[in-house]
Formats: sequence, structure tokens, C-alpha cells
Amino acid sequence: MRPLTSTTVLIILLLFSLAVQAQSNNAWYAILGSFPLNEKGLETANQLRDQFRTDDFNQEEFIVAESSFYKGLAEELYVVMAGPFKTRQQASTWIERETVQAIASDAYVKQAQERSH
Repeated sequence: MRPLTSTTVLIILLLFSLAVQAQSNNAWYAILGSFPLNEKGLETANQLRDQFRTDDFNQEEFIVAESSFYKGLAEELYVVMAGPFKTRQQASTWIERETVQAIASDAYVKQAQERSH
């Protein structure tokens, strides 16, 4: 086996660094619901979000957005989500809360990245 050249080592380190950076830009979200990208869909998304307006939740956690703004989500929907969370486990634990399950029993965890503007 031939020894690696310094150029090869630098390329490997660069690729590894890019992979780590790309992964760190992703965050975990609790997807609470998704709705058609129309006026009724937005109204329904806001109604779902409003069900979480209690003392049990930090209101800054909730997002109603067009899914197209996030890489990793299906496009052309309004999505209601909580997060971002640093890990999948944190998002999963949040979803498992009894108060979350009472409102959005079909919530799930998804990794996504906000698109550059």
C-alpha cells in the first residue's frame, strides 16, 4: 500500500470538514402538522399552533412556515413545527410529552435546514 501524500491528506480533511459543517447546519424539528399551501391551509396551521398557546410551552419554539423554506421537508405545504432541537432525542422527548400528544398525536421528528435567502 502506498503512503498518502500531503495533498491527499488535505483533501480528505477538507471533505470531512465540509461533511461535519453541513451536518451541523441541520437541526431537528417536531413536525406537528402540515397543510395545503393555500388560505385555508394557513388558517388551519395557525389554529393548530394556537392550541399550543398555554403556559406549558415556550411560544418561541413554534413555527408556522412554508415548508419550501426548509431543505429536508416536503415542498408546497404550510408546516407547524416546534424547534429547532440540537438532537433527534431532544425532539423525540419533546413530542412524547403528554400535553403534545393530546394536541398532535401524529407528530413526528424530522431533520431540516433553513434555506439560504
